[in-house]
Amino acid sequence: MSMKVNRVSPKAFVYIFSSINVVIGLVVGAFVTVASLFAPASPDDVGTGWAWAILMFPLLNGLFGLVGGALLVVMYNLFAKWFGGVELEVENF
Repeated sequence: MSMKVNRVSPKAFVYIFSSINVVIGLVVGAFVTVASLFAPASPDDVGTGWAWAILMFPLLNGLFGLVGGALLVVMYNLFAKWFGGVELEVENF
């Protein structure tokens, strides 16, 4: 059975896309924070160089995901109107 996605709900897509980006930012921020403990920028900065990354990476990544997701869904809806949506092959089970 074939279905076509002609429109994506902007609100739902932006929520999901930015949430995924927050999780990715949290993982990357945790990695950067742990790595900064082992490689300080200078002898005086032991453990403080990138400690803010655990907070800032998820926030900034979520914000960029929100803006990027909004642009992406607007572009998809516009192009789907012009050229037709994505065709999916689905199966009932």
